Amino acid sequence: MEKVKITAEHKQLLPSVENFDSYEFYIAANPDHEFDCPVALIVAAQIIRNWVGFSVSITSTSRPHDTFGFHRTDEAIDLLSASTIHGEPPPKEPAEVLEEFKEECLSYISGTGSKLIEDLRKAGVTGFGVEQVCIHLDCRTNSFGRRDAYGQYMVFEYKQDKNGKILVNKAL
Repeated sequence: MEKVKITAEHKQLLPSVENFDSYEFYIAANPDHEFDCPVALIVAAQIIRNWVGFSVSITSTSRPHDTFGFHRTDEAIDLLSASTIHGEPPPKEPAEVLEEFKEECLSYISGTGSKLIEDLRKAGVTGFGVEQVCIHLDCRTNSFGRRDAYGQYMVFEYKQDKNGKILVNKAL
């Protein structure tokens, strides 16, 4: 899997990724640190941005202190539509974008298709998280549940309450 070094510099990561730079991935790491990010996730961030049609924030990348999950191995990102654009409300609320992402995932799983998910699969994304506060994308190499023309992949749903109690954690 091809990777790019993420640093604290404001530099373009790939020619095809115009809306994100290295620093945005860097500050979304917890703690902030340099790491190697799969090219597929960098491209995926731009695909999501293009699909949403307005600003998207990277809310989480590398989390080496996690006890499980693909953030721990620098193979996942979380994104969320911005809550404001230049002081104005966004065209869609984050909850609406997340619901539309879930519908795209379900359409792809059902076989009716989704250009968004197909583009992400072509880029190399293998894990799709339908979460209550973000779009989760990863490049897992295990823990698959489904197969398509691009290989194996997983779609899951995850929700927790305000106290951190897990309400939903299941494969779709």
